[in-house]
Parts: sequence; structure tokens; C-alpha cells
Amino acid sequence: MSLYPTLEDMKVSKMEQAQYVAPPSYGSGSFASAPLYQHAIASAPAAGYDASAYTFSMHAPPSSSSAGQSLYPTVDDYMGLSLQSYRSPAAPASGQVSERMEYSRAPVSSQNVQGIKRALIRPGVSEVTLCHDNKGTVGLKFRDLNKGVFVQFVAEDSPAAMAGVRFGDQLLTVNDEVVAGYSADKVHKLIKKAGPNNIRLAMRDRPFERIITLTKDSGGLTGFGFTDGKIVSILKESSAARNGVVTDHQLVEVDGRNVIGLKDKIITKYIEEAGPVVTLTLMPSEIYDHMIKKIGSLIKSMDHSEPSC
Repeated sequence: MSLYPTLEDMKVSKMEQAQYVAPPSYGSGSFASAPLYQHAIASAPAAGYDASAYTFSMHAPPSSSSAGQSLYPTVDDYMGLSLQSYRSPAAPASGQVSERMEYSRAPVSSQNVQGIKRALIRPGVSEVTLCHDNKGTVGLKFRDLNKGVFVQFVAEDSPAAMAGVRFGDQLLTVNDEVVAGYSADKVHKLIKKAGPNNIRLAMRDRPFERIITLTKDSGGLTGFGFTDGKIVSILKESSAARNGVVTDHQLVEVDGRNVIGLKDKIITKYIEEAGPVVTLTLMPSEIYDHMIKKIGSLIKSMDHSEPSC
């Protein structure tokens, strides 16, 4: 996982790391004994961002010319995001890097590590073993595109859904038979005659999709608009604009949960319930439109369960 899932993370972490740099000495005076920063703590926030919770300030060392004056202004807001709810972690000992510290380098989006993990697009190839259900199916439909075969539909509560197969996954082999260049119909027949058990599929995670983690502003907004799941507008100076969301892309997942075929108000509800940080999975609209072509009413029975990490 990236140490800086968002631009906000990168900027805040740079500010946090800069506070650990020892100041130089000038002339006969030394700054070594002066504290580089101090935290004024009012109270721990109950939830979300609370502007009264923490104040980060960096103070100048005492001198005859600057006594009592701040070297840097108080850092309590960055790009519309209140930083007071983030407590800077203690500097790690030399050579000690833990998973917890990796997430602390992403001080903003680490508030939704679970959502980022659920949405993660993993590199490499994995094998999934399926069996037929009582209807003789595995719960998958495929779409061929550019000589590749991709998952077009995952049925709710199907063997494929329980195995973690997702919309947009690329199918590489069925029981070791390479399917590159196959039509979707040929793949469906291949799986159907593969037998009721031990159907081995080699898959690649969602190659046409990408994930973007966004941070909500004080009003709970991320800064993009969508219609029928398609992104149509980006708000200037918003987290969406800063982190690379663009129009003509389809919302495929929210925190790893498939939202294809859902009404906009339900998608909006999932985004609101995600908390101060939300991870979106996006696909270019041109590819998405081809992927769902001829899917018809099946789109309403798409698997929308919350994935496990």
C-alpha cells in the first residue's frame, strides 16, 4: 500500500516530519536545547475533525530579538481540512519501522485503513477455485475486450461472490486452459462443462480500474458530482481535484463495495457513511459502457456485499 494514499497525506506528513529535524546553531547561541515544537491539547475529539481538539505550533527559540514570537504560524488548517484531530506520533527509533508507523505516515487517510484495504487492487495473478451451485452455475458472466476476457457480472450470494471475484477482474485461464482471444460465449461454455467442482480460474485484479482515496472537507464533501454513477463535475480546490479524480469515469466501488446498478442516492449514502475518508474505485466510462453492454436487468442483481480484506 502506498505510504501516501492522498495528496493531503503527503503534505501533512511532510509538515509532521519537518518538525523532527534538529535546527542549526547560529553564532554563540544554540537552538539545540529549545523544543522544536509543542502541542497544546484541549480535549480529544469524539469523532471526525474538531477544530478545538489539537493545535500544532512551532515556536522560535528564545532570543533577544524574537522572544515570545512564533517562528511559524499555527498549522490548524490545510486545503480546507482541519488537522487538529491528528496527533503526531512519536519519532520511531532508528531502524524500527512497523506497520503502524507506515500508516502514521498517512496521517489523514489512515482513519479509513479498512476501506483502503477492501478497495486495494493487488498486483500479480491469483487462483480462485469455484464449484457449481444448485442451479449448475458459478454466478459469473464475462465480456471479451481487446482479446482479453473480463468479469462483467457477479451474482449475489453466488460461489464467485463468496470467493471474492469482482466486476472487472480479468480471466486468464480455466483449469489451465488459456482463454486469451476467446469470446465470452466460449468461456461460459468452458466453465459450464468443467464439472461441478474444482473449477480453477486464474485471475488478475481489475486491470482497467484504479482507486483514489479522498478526504472530506469540514462540510463532509469530497468535491465531485455524478449522475447514474458517472462522474460529471469536479469542484475546484477540492480533495477530488487535488487527488486526480476526472470526469467521464464510472464509480465502480465505494470503499471496496460494488455500487454498479445502484441509484445515485444509495451511492451517496455509502460515501456519507464512509466517514472523513473514502476510497473510490473508478473505471473509464468508455470501457465501462462496453463492459456492461447487453447485461440488461442482471445489473440489478449484481453482488453489492461488503468485501472482506
